[in-house]
Amino acid sequence: MARKRDLDPGRSAPEAARNAALYEKTSGLLSLGAAICFFVRLQIGSISDTTTIASSFVCIIMFIVYICIKRQWVERFSGVLLICAWVSSLLIVAALTEGSNSPVMVLAPITPLMAAVLRGRDWGWYSSIIIVVGIFIFGALEERGYYLDASQAYAHLELDLYEFWLILSVLIGALIGHHMARENTLLNETLRRHARIDFLTGIPNRLSVEESLDYASRESKRNTNWLSVMMIDIDHFKKYNDINGHAAGDKVLRQVAETLQRVLRRPYDFVGRYGGEEFSVILPKTDPEGARFVAEKMREAIEKLKIPYRAGNKEEVVTVTIGLASAPGALDGRGDRLVAAADDSLYTGKNYGRNRVIPTVLDQAGEPVPKREEVQSVSS
Repeated sequence: MARKRDLDPGRSAPEAARNAALYEKTSGLLSLGAAICFFVRLQIGSISDTTTIASSFVCIIMFIVYICIKRQWVERFSGVLLICAWVSSLLIVAALTEGSNSPVMVLAPITPLMAAVLRGRDWGWYSSIIIVVGIFIFGALEERGYYLDASQAYAHLELDLYEFWLILSVLIGALIGHHMARENTLLNETLRRHARIDFLTGIPNRLSVEESLDYASRESKRNTNWLSVMMIDIDHFKKYNDINGHAAGDKVLRQVAETLQRVLRRPYDFVGRYGGEEFSVILPKTDPEGARFVAEKMREAIEKLKIPYRAGNKEEVVTVTIGLASAPGALDGRGDRLVAAADDSLYTGKNYGRNRVIPTVLDQAGEPVPKREEVQSVSS
């Protein structure tokens, strides 16, 4: 199924949907505000008045932007279009009226703040630089007498000082927007990280398992490397919960998760909780022999914890059964087939008596490769 592209690369679909709604509401409000200002201006000034023409121009720009975002014609660049339209409208109205002394320039300090909140801290600085350059240009035009009416109206003010404070307020707005955007980014990263962590064990959850498996499968296909996947199940875990209670069962889950993590050495190896008492391990660039070695180390490490099923019986301890599947090239990027094969091996191990590792090797077609002893028995 084709996946709809996010508005911002690296952001999840829910975040992209929230951004789209924010852009649409903001553009709608700005368009409505421009329209109200336009009609108010019609009541107090002539239609040929420069300010009225500028207001109508802004109204048209913001309405076009709103329609584009509403219709999703610029889905990927909605935030960029909105910011550019707002900054350009602000500078155009100022240029057509009284330059840096235009009443619309009171909106200049909040423009970088809006840009940073909508699009990120970099865009707050981009918009502030553009506005500051515009203020310098307006100041040069004022010195040449371009805005004569403005010079007379503000004769009691020091225009250079006014422009200095205007530039300072714009930069302060950009700085505030920068910090707000940074905090928002940190919050989103924290929420994204928590959404992929299992609360009980502290290791990645099933969503992270599926994402990591998808990435590892594509890498294995691209580089034609071996990829191995384990499905690990705690033996008789329901029985343990019934005997010792769910609090003790939760403690066992945490101990098993910590032990599995401790066995893995390479930074790109992955372990996550698949659900219930099941865990999943992903071993990129690992052939069947290497994966079997790691699986046996995990099984032995859990057994060496010597967690008794009953308080008075230390001989019967908690163990795990591991289903292992390995394939070259990750079956053309289909990691889910590796999970299914590992799951089949897991249940085979449970039928054989548990506390063991059952490996399966798949070929490129996804078919199990016969074991050496099976080949010998067929040939004989």
